[in-house]
Amino acid sequence: MMTLADIPEMLEALRSGELLVDEVYRLCLNLFADNRVEDVLALLPDSLRQQFGASIGAEFDNDTPAEDYLFFNSATGDNPNKVKIIREVRAYLSRVSQRASSRGDGGAPGRLRGATAITYAIGSEFAPDDPFGREVVELTAGGTLRYSRRFHGNASAKVRAFATTRFADLIADLERTSFPAPPQRGFRPGPGPATISLAPSGESVSIDTNVAEDIDGYRELVEKFQDLQRRLRKDDPSLADDWGVAQTETAT
Repeated sequence: MMTLADIPEMLEALRSGELLVDEVYRLCLNLFADNRVEDVLALLPDSLRQQFGASIGAEFDNDTPAEDYLFFNSATGDNPNKVKIIREVRAYLSRVSQRASSRGDGGAPGRLRGATAITYAIGSEFAPDDPFGREVVELTAGGTLRYSRRFHGNASAKVRAFATTRFADLIADLERTSFPAPPQRGFRPGPGPATISLAPSGESVSIDTNVAEDIDGYRELVEKFQDLQRRLRKDDPSLADDWGVAQTETAT
């Protein structure tokens, strides 16, 4: 079992390319089962400390019960320490908020930190100029991916587990935009714009993908969802590598 004493070796593996940043993040999460978050973050370089601090806020600062998280450990199954880990993370976020409140700065790691799900919907089922039909992807903070596609009367759907670090990445992209303020007013003819919405707030925006290309945050967010949808259509096994998407169906 990894301990705080193993962190220097872990960081060396990151520098040498033996570990990816997402893998280091997961190893640090496992350390939270028996250590305070502050004690782990203090041993990381400043760049990782800031990145991981923001990620755990986006991933776990919500009302989803710890027991309900799909918290996979190296694709071997549900992490047996997930409840301890999530409880410590939420205790840490509470400590951060209390310290910040005493300074009078509000203490929110991010303005969208309460989001429990993000949905990206685009296309039209019957539009003659839409090659893919209506596609909807929902990602939850707890690690569930739901994908549906309707194309000229044919419907398909998939439910998969995925790496929750990617949820935090998407929320971070959205926080760089003016969401939920509308990014545009008029829309071009065609199958329709992409609609991005959050739960539980219900806030949403619609944006043409060509408009998104010119707006920081939306550009990266739309690119990630487009790539995800493209690979979900054909069950691309590479999704396991960078999205942590399980290849087997997850119970709904």
